[in-house]
Amino acid sequence: SGGLAARVRAAAPGADVREWRYAAPLPEPDPAQRGRLRAELGIAADVPVIAYSGTFEAYQGLVVLLAAIPLVTATHPDAVFVLIGARGDDEARLLRSGVGNRHVKVIARQPRPRSLELLGAADVLVSPRAFGDNVPLKIFDYLAAAKPMVATDIAAHRALLDEHRAVLVQPGKLAAGLLAVLADPPRAAALAAAGRAYAEEHLGWLSFVRSVGDLYDAVV
Repeated sequence: SGGLAARVRAAAPGADVREWRYAAPLPEPDPAQRGRLRAELGIAADVPVIAYSGTFEAYQGLVVLLAAIPLVTATHPDAVFVLIGARGDDEARLLRSGVGNRHVKVIARQPRPRSLELLGAADVLVSPRAFGDNVPLKIFDYLAAAKPMVATDIAAHRALLDEHRAVLVQPGKLAAGLLAVLADPPRAAALAAAGRAYAEEHLGWLSFVRSVGDLYDAVV
């Protein structure tokens, strides 16, 4: 899948390598959905919301995200971080880390359509992935969600993202990236629009079908 082509070429320089990118659902953004979801989650309409969706494994970099929360809430005292994808004792472990309940809402793992819905409540989406080459599946959904994104500047993200579609930062600068997006609505809107445009061109179902067709044509 996306992000592994360079590794495969290094291992087998003569191989015919094609990256297979998953199709992202592309529902039309619904501005009214933000208000409905916030009411459902008990979050006021006027507070900044930063959302993360995915597993809570160590490689996802949630430690970095948790460290950024006090820095963000120092400027935005009402900000809420919505973390989607908890399993087992994930929520208890997060709360034991010292992050205040007031600033964090932990949501259990959801079916993908519901996770996509919940992204609609956010102002900013974040991917603090610590390491890896393979594109995090969340990035496909983040791009389709038409929301500005802040992500760590690693190979796994660079496979789909650049400075036009996301704010890419070193792990220690995650809070600075989030604050920069929250402070600059025109930039946030431009990032969101660029991400959605990229998803419509490259990550929709028809694009996926074409890529499979091209692969079969090459084999035949």
